[in-house]
Amino acid sequence: MLSTEMNDNKYYHEVQSLSNEILSDKSLPNRNYSQSVIKILQEKIDFFKTNSGMNSIDYNAMSGQLMILNEKQQILCQRNASKFDLFREFGVSEEDSQQIQVLLHQTSVQNKEFSVQIKAKVENKRQMYKLKLHTLWSSLKKDEYIGIIGYFDTI
Repeated sequence: MLSTEMNDNKYYHEVQSLSNEILSDKSLPNRNYSQSVIKILQEKIDFFKTNSGMNSIDYNAMSGQLMILNEKQQILCQRNASKFDLFREFGVSEEDSQQIQVLLHQTSVQNKEFSVQIKAKVENKRQMYKLKLHTLWSSLKKDEYIGIIGYFDTI
């Protein structure tokens, strides 16, 4: 386990230094776009590093691509369609799904994150989970989030 953490740390610092180098490079084509992408990737890395070892969620609102991994990094769900009903797939109640949608709608560039308790069915176990979602925003598109990352863990 310790060697895995050291490898993760090694890669984290390598990614950190590469992203800093790219962000400071003024000669990049489409500099604003490139810098925006790097900042979002850095935000994802920081979030998942802080919350490693938990069930994780990564959703791209632009493409509709969704990936959910369990704490062992095994894929629980992977979809590429934006019309996929995630709440139904995991047995989340209508009340909980509406609450999540309201909270997502209330997020902004300044208020990116929220936590909520929900009941869901994961790997054939129906139980209560703490769900923490973090919205991703682009400096190029400030009126809506472009992605959602998060984690969930049993209560």
